[in-house]
Amino acid sequence: MLDHDPPPAIVMITVDDCGNEFFGCYGEGPPERQPRTDNIDALAARGLRFDNFYANPICTPTRACMLTGRYASRYNLGAAIEDGRMEFLPGREVCFPELLADTWCGHVGKWHLGSHFEALDPMVQGFRVRAGAALGVNDYFSFDYAVAWKWAQVWTHQTTYLTTQTTDDALAVLALAPRPMVLWVAYNAPHDPFHDPPGYSTDGSDIAQYMAMIEYLDQDIGRLLSALDLDHDFVILSADNGSPRSVASTSGHKSQVLEGGINVPLIVAGPGVSVGSTGSLASAVDLHTTVVEISGGSSSAADGRSLVPILRNPGAEVRDHVYVERFDDRDGDGFCELDLRAARDSRYKLIWDLDDEAFYNLDRAPPGEDGLPLDLDNLTNEQRAAYERLHAIVLARGR
Repeated sequence: MLDHDPPPAIVMITVDDCGNEFFGCYGEGPPERQPRTDNIDALAARGLRFDNFYANPICTPTRACMLTGRYASRYNLGAAIEDGRMEFLPGREVCFPELLADTWCGHVGKWHLGSHFEALDPMVQGFRVRAGAALGVNDYFSFDYAVAWKWAQVWTHQTTYLTTQTTDDALAVLALAPRPMVLWVAYNAPHDPFHDPPGYSTDGSDIAQYMAMIEYLDQDIGRLLSALDLDHDFVILSADNGSPRSVASTSGHKSQVLEGGINVPLIVAGPGVSVGSTGSLASAVDLHTTVVEISGGSSSAADGRSLVPILRNPGAEVRDHVYVERFDDRDGDGFCELDLRAARDSRYKLIWDLDDEAFYNLDRAPPGEDGLPLDLDNLTNEQRAAYERLHAIVLARGR
């Protein structure tokens, strides 16, 4: 899987705020809430679909985990970064581009990891070029846009539809940059503000506009995939968290650690990658380690595990649990008024919310659902052992 001549491109595609239920290949959403995702579904048919891939329930900590291979609690980045808040991914964190000295790395799209130096922040973490809007946007048809390279940055105001702008720039990078290459394409879509994309006229409801945004996004992902050779190049497509509350069809949604907020799509395709699906556990922190291994490097990241064994053999297991979190110390006093944590193994899941706990048997729940919590006072010996183990895992990440 790792030996290629000429060297491959590895393209990481991240979509924003989209759970499994909106990708047809997962088969989890109700038919009336199923946008057309022909290109994403074709990618899944060409590669490996992960059914138990877990992200944090909010964007910033997930993106940080993807880059660092370390849980967000290790560097206190547990909430979405907003304008005016002095938070950012610490420069001391070692991101995957910094481990790949012989691989050209670029970032196109949404960063949302705070800012020391505005558009140059990705350059601090080893990327060679960065193009994208600042944080989120209030209007997909009108936004400030930065291009940075060689420690210079240029800001312009753009009116090209943002999803189109992101794809156009990603295609330009693929055409011009040297190989081997890792290109992280982080779309803003289908994150709000909800709207009708070019060529669509909906009834204006959140769900209709959201699905239209996904369909347009799928078409642009198709444009991006057309520039790659999946017999030679790798694609890693994932989401940063689940679907927003106003459109989610699961019991949980973005911002929650119920399944709908954290069990999100991951599809990998490329040379040597198995075709089909896997129920093996995987985490956002694993993308760091996986990209590094596919690129021929090595990482000592504390929390990430390489998914390469699963890509070769879908029945392989690289971890016996996953852990996710969302926390916020807005006052900077070390106390988190918001502190959500969850851990699951192959069968059981524990949610911890400031000492309020819920324990689930996921075998009893439909895909994308947690089901009913078990009675902590009436657990079997097996359930009690699983509870105590998961309880220790969530407490170990204490703040």
